[in-house]
Amino acid sequence: MFALLHFARYVWRVGRIAARNEAFRGLLYLLLITLGLGTLFFSLVEGWSLFDALYFSVITLTTIGYGDFAPQTVAGRAFTIAYIFFGLAIFGAFLALLSELTLEERRQRRQPANPPSEDA
Repeated sequence: MFALLHFARYVWRVGRIAARNEAFRGLLYLLLITLGLGTLFFSLVEGWSLFDALYFSVITLTTIGYGDFAPQTVAGRAFTIAYIFFGLAIFGAFLALLSELTLEERRQRRQPANPPSEDA
């Protein structure tokens, strides 16, 4: 239960970050579009259910790659090669920016709102 509350707080914090940062929103949208296009492609070309296609898209972009699904068609394999290169670049940039923004927010929370002046 504690882990779920901690995760919910993290998601809330990410939402606040996204509301303030245009680059983060852009990468998030691009990541969601990439996942959506991959899901649609694998569903249509490989004949997988939408859930299976989404599952494959996510485990491919996160480099988990369980191996329980693999494209069988030439078109599916060719698309997967491009999808991995393009998707990993987006996913990597997204994670890097998320880390940077999260650390920046942590630094700001730890700094006092009104630091003592040197004149005092």
